[in-house]
Amino acid sequence: MKNKQIVYGTVINYATVFVQMISTVVVTPYLIKIFGDNDYGIYKIIVSLAAYLIILNFGVGNTLIRFLSELRAKGEDKGDAAKALVSFSTALNFVAGLFAVLVGCLIFRFIPNFFSSSLSTRDLQLARNIFIILLISAVFSILTDIYMSYLFVYEKYTYVKTVDLLKYLLRVALIFSLINKGKSATLIAYIDLYVSIFTFGANFLYAICKGKMKIGFCNLNKNMPISPKKFFSYSLLFFFNLIIEQLIWNTDSIIIGMRLNASMVSIFSSGAIISAAFNSMTQIISTMIFPKIVMKFSENNPKEKSTEVMIKISRLQAFIAFYILGGYLVVGKFFVTDIWLDSRYELAWTTSMIVMVGTIFSSLMGSGHLILRAINKQTYFLVCEFVIFLANVVATYVLVKPLGIKGAAYSTTAAYVIGMCVFIVPYLKKTIGLDVKRYFQNIVPIVASMVCMSIVLYVISNRIGITNKFEMIIWGIIYTVLYIALAYMVSSDEEKKALKSI
Repeated sequence: MKNKQIVYGTVINYATVFVQMISTVVVTPYLIKIFGDNDYGIYKIIVSLAAYLIILNFGVGNTLIRFLSELRAKGEDKGDAAKALVSFSTALNFVAGLFAVLVGCLIFRFIPNFFSSSLSTRDLQLARNIFIILLISAVFSILTDIYMSYLFVYEKYTYVKTVDLLKYLLRVALIFSLINKGKSATLIAYIDLYVSIFTFGANFLYAICKGKMKIGFCNLNKNMPISPKKFFSYSLLFFFNLIIEQLIWNTDSIIIGMRLNASMVSIFSSGAIISAAFNSMTQIISTMIFPKIVMKFSENNPKEKSTEVMIKISRLQAFIAFYILGGYLVVGKFFVTDIWLDSRYELAWTTSMIVMVGTIFSSLMGSGHLILRAINKQTYFLVCEFVIFLANVVATYVLVKPLGIKGAAYSTTAAYVIGMCVFIVPYLKKTIGLDVKRYFQNIVPIVASMVCMSIVLYVISNRIGITNKFEMIIWGIIYTVLYIALAYMVSSDEEKKALKSI
């Protein structure tokens, strides 16, 4: 049943990402038409600011997953120690929410200073109104994190991911039902707030009532299973990881803006939406199984089973990741240039393909990072990620002038591939005993077969040409059928048996 929870939760998670992408394609042009480029642009600027407030949860929820899963592995998750850990995490999460309010008030105070040269008085007032609403929404998102994390520990994946899916469906439904009742972009902010309140309420009530989450502050210091110092050190490492990820995915656009022009930023950013979504989809499985990884490795020697675990997870991720990558190769160009955007944005497809190829192997080996987090050996990994980020910044700055935005994409790919080969793989071999040769012997057949099939279909479809949506769908169906058949052929007996048991 628990394995089925993971499967169902994963399927719902992919459905959620799909709904996000569809809503972006469908809703964004509609909102621009209703509010105009100016007001919608202001909304997007403020959304970006508010997004940084959400990461001010400092990784408390993820830290709760780490240590409560460890207690659960020992069979001690029903006693006073678990209650103290949950209570301590909840209190810290509340403090993080208050800190976000303080930072938000500071940002609110300086919004006119930040944008006085580019926004009118009326626009500044609109920006401040939107920011206040999204600040409240961000606080609810921070508070929700602790209850979602608790439910994750007890493998309530289906419920948590169903709420996530309903959140995006509710947002789309509210936009289309309420959009004509107000012509101000603050309406979208209010809708975002309503959705955040719904998500908080749904997870809070389920965690307390159904998940039997207990909170109490009596004898907190006495019953805490770990020291606050250990809790904070792990939490801050995860927070550092969030910051690095934000830098990796946002810095290229800034450099392109400095070295080229705004139109190139627009093209590159459009491609970055696709590559970021791809990165999220390839990491869904890793996110789902983190509690199980902690339970398996926190008290045992990781070198005994790390290779086997990484092979199982990476093979499953490879089947999914290369399906998405190959499909985007075959029909993605037509989708970007003829459905989503227009022919001016062909470079967006090219750059996103380059970045996706560069980051895919990092995503496949993400289970190694999970094991490092489970045994508290992630510091070196995070330092390596920061070095990769710095190398990407330097290379992008140098190459973006002679090569254009392709230079930024090539830099990201090179930084990731070299970083994985030089730093990450040797460290995984040394720290958790990864059998590199055995690992790649199990992964390469999937990669080679899927890549060859996708390239052949791309060449054929490119020569014949895709001229309309119907042809795109037909090619998508052909690709999917061939991919499933090939995936079944290269699957192990254990994978086929697991698939039939679902």
